[in-house]
Amino acid sequence: MRTLLFLDIDGVLAHDSSGGAIDPECVDRLNEIIGRTGAEVVISSTWRTTHGPAEMQRVLERRGFAGRVAGATPVLLGKTRGEEIASYIAALGEDVRFAILDDVDDMGELADRLVTTDELVGLQKADVEQAVELLGPGCGPTDRRGARSE
Repeated sequence: MRTLLFLDIDGVLAHDSSGGAIDPECVDRLNEIIGRTGAEVVISSTWRTTHGPAEMQRVLERRGFAGRVAGATPVLLGKTRGEEIASYIAALGEDVRFAILDDVDDMGELADRLVTTDELVGLQKADVEQAVELLGPGCGPTDRRGARSE
């Protein structure tokens, strides 16, 4: 089973207090999640429309990122970010365990997998703990649509 972390950039790594630039302290917190869970990152941010996965890997590495960008969600006109994430998961055709880091709650049926960050300060230690709890052992498998299995 793959472990994925869907990542928004603005409001998570780049926040109001950092002037909109990617904050290395937030990247360190992202690295902690990855180190503790083995998650691969999938870019769900609007940044994916101007930066492909390989470019996002380089951008993040320049700010201290130690993980792997495995891909980016599709851009589906008229769909919510949650629907784009669900589409990505369905297209994988395999079971995944996942969490979502975002400052906006438009996840629909995936809302229970969302860690909502504060756009003013970005990813914080409490968010790290919540994400690790969602991704760690005992979080329960998900089916191919991204819904939790009971």
